[in-house]
Amino acid sequence: MVLFIIDGFDELKLTQDVYDMSANTDPLQKAPPEVILCSLMRRSLIPESTLLITTRTMTVNKLLKGQPCFTEIMGFSEKVVETYFQKFFKKEYDCVRTNKTLLTACSIPVIFQIISEMFKVGANVTSKLQTTTSIYVDFVSTLLEHHCQGLSQSVPSLLRSLGQLAERGMLKQQVLFDEKTVNETISDPAGSPFLCKFFSKRRIYQETMFSFVHRSFQEFFTALYYVLLDEEESQRNLRELLHTVERGLALCDWSDREFSMADVEVRHAKLLQPVILFLCGFCEKEWISSFFEKHNMALSISIKTQLKEWIDQCSQRYQNEHMLFILHCLYELHEKSFIEKVLEGLVLIDLSKMALKRTDCWVLKYCLQCREHIRNLKLHVTSDNLKMLQPELYRCKELW
Repeated sequence: MVLFIIDGFDELKLTQDVYDMSANTDPLQKAPPEVILCSLMRRSLIPESTLLITTRTMTVNKLLKGQPCFTEIMGFSEKVVETYFQKFFKKEYDCVRTNKTLLTACSIPVIFQIISEMFKVGANVTSKLQTTTSIYVDFVSTLLEHHCQGLSQSVPSLLRSLGQLAERGMLKQQVLFDEKTVNETISDPAGSPFLCKFFSKRRIYQETMFSFVHRSFQEFFTALYYVLLDEEESQRNLRELLHTVERGLALCDWSDREFSMADVEVRHAKLLQPVILFLCGFCEKEWISSFFEKHNMALSISIKTQLKEWIDQCSQRYQNEHMLFILHCLYELHEKSFIEKVLEGLVLIDLSKMALKRTDCWVLKYCLQCREHIRNLKLHVTSDNLKMLQPELYRCKELW
């Protein structure tokens, strides 16, 4: 038995041409890496082998043969988060334990790590942190204050450079950057706390590579880059982003399609969705505006208008996982009057085809609080998450 580990399937750019190639059935026959990979996944090369694949989207199942087993990382339980903070950061934890939003967000491993790092440097983790974007902004502000004092670039220039590099990678579905590309964009990449430097071994030489400290920071800086562009370019890039993601939402609903360019577009659109979430979060006034003001930056009103119009339109067209994404957008916006307006136009909110995570339920709970009555709500939740939602479910005329 041979185990093959394919870590980061989303970073591959498989196309219909590769998939249509004849399967490679001879382990000793030389073939392009893409063909070998597809042959392994289709069980034509080494039928008795085992595959372990990590991926952020589910398009991989179009290639798998046999009876694949899917496991989703759901994150940490609230009890685990509380136990860890009480053991290692008791003093800091006492200050934020009443912030249920923050504790719920810590079920996501990367946010759990962010809050832990902020505790380590003695940052003041305030109860004002409500949205995912506000948590990232606070963390970025902390790193800028504690680790960026000696950099040659001004903060706006550094953020713009990071954003430019991040966007380039997002559009190319790329998380690794060679040294030449990074040096062309950022004046002191080795001194940036937002980038990781490592060495990639080649056959006869060693190559210096960079990546963002986490994929989510690449998404964050891409969104920030759109904010830092001039008005015309910002609107154009945002239109293209929204068009790409909505096209992915539409293609995702096609039934019985084979692996094709449509799947490539769907996967790319899903990888871009977090950028829209961060853009929505930048529109939140109470906490984010102080970050922009501190560094002489401003969010264009047109960005917020474009986002709200797009969310309103999409909410009328899509359900299930797409509706869940819309609800997360609404939560990041954190504008109760707009959430009420969007929910008022919905006859049905159908979230029944996927198990809701704890963070999903928190988002849904907040959105329900913004509307006096919900016509029809369909859910798939655990008993613990149902308890979280229970205080707001009376608003639903019909509950499934």
